[in-house]
Amino acid sequence: MTCTPVNDAIGAWQPMRPADLAATVRLADEVFPDYREDRAVFAEKLWLYPEGCFVLPLDTENVGGYVFSHPWITGRVPALNQKLGALPPQCDCLYLHDLTLAPARRGQGLAGAMVRRLETHARQAAFERLALTSLAGSTAFWRAAGFRHGTLLSDEAPLTAYGPGAQYMVRDLR
Repeated sequence: MTCTPVNDAIGAWQPMRPADLAATVRLADEVFPDYREDRAVFAEKLWLYPEGCFVLPLDTENVGGYVFSHPWITGRVPALNQKLGALPPQCDCLYLHDLTLAPARRGQGLAGAMVRRLETHARQAAFERLALTSLAGSTAFWRAAGFRHGTLLSDEAPLTAYGPGAQYMVRDLR
């Protein structure tokens, strides 16, 4: 499948490249200092599923946003700051691991444009749903995007690493 940039009046999401990882890590560290993820973890997600990774370039050295998504199993939460190793063989959802915007880029419709792009991709790839873990404070955005509280397959310890108020959420595409 070919991934094309998502264009809107403000800017364009572009497929992520390995050269974008340094800027992505800088933005992640700035926006989520309490939920740091190593560059190697991001690099693996890009390597495992490049068609689910995007950036919003600002200039040659900075990004105004990034997205990591990958096939996964509904009801499971990938551990924070740990490599996946491989994608599960029987994936039924597209997991939105991270959709992040720099504070200056928020409120411009960029996150919504990317959610729509990921939904289109998930439908074309025949996934049954989108899934994510919302951090405290982001649940209202995800509810407005059609996500609802999801059920975990078991007591998912990785959810606690996402902090107090983190919530597993799903959006059915059927």
